[in-house]
Order: sequence, then C-alpha cells, then structure tokens
Amino acid sequence: MPKRKKFKRAHIDNEKSPVQRAVFILLIVCVCAGVLWGFWFLSRLGPQDVDYRDLKDNFKVTDEMREILQESIELEAQFEEALALREPTNEDIQLLQRSLEVLENYLKVIPGYDSDADKRRTNLRKRYQNFAATSLQIESVALEEEAISLAQAEQYEAARAKYNEAFRAQKKINEDYPLSDSKNSGRATRLQRQARYLTAEPLYQRSLELETVADKHIESQEWDRAEE
Repeated sequence: MPKRKKFKRAHIDNEKSPVQRAVFILLIVCVCAGVLWGFWFLSRLGPQDVDYRDLKDNFKVTDEMREILQESIELEAQFEEALALREPTNEDIQLLQRSLEVLENYLKVIPGYDSDADKRRTNLRKRYQNFAATSLQIESVALEEEAISLAQAEQYEAARAKYNEAFRAQKKINEDYPLSDSKNSGRATRLQRQARYLTAEPLYQRSLELETVADKHIESQEWDRAEE
C-alpha cells in the first residue's frame, strides 16, 4: 500500500510540471512586454522632433503683423535706393539697423515660426554688421599705416599711441560686429603686440647708446666716466 501512494504522488507531480512551466514562460513574456512598453512610454516623454513647416502653416498672420513685416521690407528697400546712389552714410546704415529691429519684433509677435522671415533676419543681421564695421575697419587700417611710418622714423611713443588706437578700433569690430567680414581676432592680437614692443624699444635703444658711450670711455681709459 505505501508503494502505491508514492507512485500516485509522483504521478500527480509530473502532471503539474508542464503547467508550471507554461505559467513561468507566460510570466517571462509578460515581463519582457512590460519592459518594452516602459521604454516606449519613456521615449514619448522626451524631446520630440518639430516640423516647423507645420507650425508656419498652422498660425494666422493678422493684418497688424503683416504691416510690421512690410515696414521692415520697406526700410531695407530705402537702404537699397541709397546704396545705388552713393556710398552708404551712417544714416543709411541706420535704415538697415531699424529694418532688423522691426523684423525681430515681427518674429516675436507671431504665434508660430516663420522660416522665411527667420532666414531673412540672419542675412539682414550679417549685412548690417558688415556695413556698420566698414568705417571702423578703414580707420583701424589707416592708424596702423601711420604707426608703421612713425616707428620707421623712430618716433616710438607716437607710433605706440597709433598702434593702440588701431587695436581699439579692431577690438570694437570684434566685439560689436562679430558677424562681419571685418572681424579679425588675429589682427587685434598683432596690433596689441606691436604697441607693447614699442614700449620696450626706446629703452632698448637708450641702453645701446649708453653701452656705446661706455665703450668709448673704456678705450680712452676714462674709468670713472665709463662707470657712469
């Protein structure tokens, strides 16, 4: 009798084993599916790609907004007219600056993204900075040429002052008009180096003069005067 009970219990355990394996496999599948769903859900919470063309099409431009944009276009057109007649003056360049300011105001008030206006702003900003930096660039180059002439004439203090002025003009271009073609950090460094060199040059020339005088006293055996 005991042997029969053991056989029956073992038989029941064998019948449960496939069911347990099936439940275990199903549990693994559910866990994997849950993990994958969790990754998908977290990815939806992150930054999404934005189609700016849709944003542009989905907002309504009011008449007031169109007037702001038109004002910017007309200001640039006035600059074009002046440019066709003469070299642009400061007043002409201010038309470009005003056109840029109005365009930036337009981009602030619209409820969406206008890619054409944004591209125009980039071009207008660079164009304005190019024209605005021109007079400073001309001034800086002229000052450098004066400094070179003065240095060749051994007027070191005056030359140093001109180099410093040329450096300040180039530095202003680099800081105020970084998008302009006149921006040149290397040139600013070179001008500053030249000014510092001319600070030391007079002292060096004076030391050479004193050394020459001392050598003459030594040749004449004027020892006391040579020590001076």
